[in-house]
Amino acid sequence: MLDHRTFPSEGTMREQVEALLAFAVRAPSTHNSQPWLFRVTGNICELYADRSRKLPEGDKDSRCLYISLGGCLENLESAAKYFDMFESTGIGGLTDLTAPVARLNLHSSRGTIADLLPTVKAMAGRFNARGPSLDKPLPDELSSRLIALIEGDARLHLFTDKDDRAQCAELTARGMRIAHADKAFRAELSHWMVSNYSARKDGIPGYAMLAPGPLSLVLPRLIRTFNMGPLLAKLNTQSILSAPAVGVITTSFDTPRAWLDTGRLFERASLLTNAQGAKTSVFVAAIESPELRKELGAMVGSDLLPQFLFTLGFPLYTLPLSPRHPPSERMV
Repeated sequence: MLDHRTFPSEGTMREQVEALLAFAVRAPSTHNSQPWLFRVTGNICELYADRSRKLPEGDKDSRCLYISLGGCLENLESAAKYFDMFESTGIGGLTDLTAPVARLNLHSSRGTIADLLPTVKAMAGRFNARGPSLDKPLPDELSSRLIALIEGDARLHLFTDKDDRAQCAELTARGMRIAHADKAFRAELSHWMVSNYSARKDGIPGYAMLAPGPLSLVLPRLIRTFNMGPLLAKLNTQSILSAPAVGVITTSFDTPRAWLDTGRLFERASLLTNAQGAKTSVFVAAIESPELRKELGAMVGSDLLPQFLFTLGFPLYTLPLSPRHPPSERMV
């Protein structure tokens, strides 16, 4: 597991920035596609979108790509702040495919900021918590801190009422059935699914879906060949209903900047939740369907656009971390 204590405090600027990137790439991404690239020049670190990893079927408008990049940026900036290297962040031209998404101005490490240690530890140990949650509410202090989080245009809405959580579960179940009825979507998803024995450094391992080793070997073919939407809808419903809270992130606009802000806000909320001993699990099927997204929007306010949905709670299972490409393989 990634360990903050191995940071090269006496290393070169390049070595220190690459150490920051090891935290950055622990960010979640759709299908664990890791759609990021980096360029390091002196004390400047640039984040780029790797559009070869865009999902044509599951992410037609690139929303998920920018949300994933937002999570990566949040990790990178937070790690830079912990190791006292941060100067500033500039957001690039998000519609220019050749421009960096973000540019961080850094300086050599001056030590560490103790208050940020829980955040850095959470980066190293965060996983997407599939399966049921324990019957245990979120601490009131954590809920209050989560609701207060803001990033640009993005806001977090927290649903703890049983009926609200049931409505989120029902919308997610309908979204799963819609998505898996599409053969092209299933084919794309199966490409990103890997067995528990695979040496791949990206994709969704079977264990991330609670699939044991033998089942993980055939799961990609099962997903591609059969419509498992009804079964997955049932399992997701059970997971959402057992969680003590559902988070929905909204923005006022559908733009790359709003999606980037969404990714940053989710990762900040996820790290805060993990630092307090709870976990998060992502469920975005209701967001991907225009009709279901409207229904979800009615729960939070008709003028707001839902961008992300996730649960928060104390999972029954602790899962291994999903694989990552090392930063050295994601440089341009």
